[in-house]
Amino acid sequence: SARKEAAGLELNAKAVSLGLTVKEYEDSKNAHRTLIKIAIEKFLADAEKTKKQKTVTGYRHNLKQFEDSFGKIRFLDEVTKKTLCDLRDFLAGKGYEARTQHNRLMTVLSLLKKNKIKTDFSLTADLPEFEEEPAVPYQSAELKKLFAAMDEEETIRYKFFLGTACREQEVMYAAWQDIDFARGLYHIRRKPDVGFTPKKHESRDVKMPTE
Repeated sequence: SARKEAAGLELNAKAVSLGLTVKEYEDSKNAHRTLIKIAIEKFLADAEKTKKQKTVTGYRHNLKQFEDSFGKIRFLDEVTKKTLCDLRDFLAGKGYEARTQHNRLMTVLSLLKKNKIKTDFSLTADLPEFEEEPAVPYQSAELKKLFAAMDEEETIRYKFFLGTACREQEVMYAAWQDIDFARGLYHIRRKPDVGFTPKKHESRDVKMPTE
């Protein structure tokens, strides 16, 4: 009948929305298992409450690539060392460098840890190794060229970066009331109205050069 057909279509829609077949959806053994899709949604929702939007966006991108790499598995308890190695190899095949592979795998490992899923994937043997490259400061001649190409607003902005050595968001959310001109200090503080929290949730003062 039409009612039975409608019920069947509704059941199929629910299964499809979760990435399951109708048989997988109806299987009572699956009732207490966590779907990877649902685990990712919850992980991202929790991150939204405590992390910066830029971080959450990175998590979302990393976990989408995880979903693209693992083929037919659906449940979190199906994730094994091989699944993680497949992700590493998937990223390598896409041309990502070792540092990027490392960072994206760490996001997935955080997801697994949050859900108490253990694998024998080794942080030392299985994660790609990379060397930390020290930052190379610009030379005076290079800085002169850069500033010569800037307009007035850019000059102020990048002199502020250069003089304070502050992070991107610390500069983005700097306000006049944060500057102590008498003592030459920039007070970095939490600003909940615009969603800014200093790293490690610590306010601090930064000495500013006279220029």
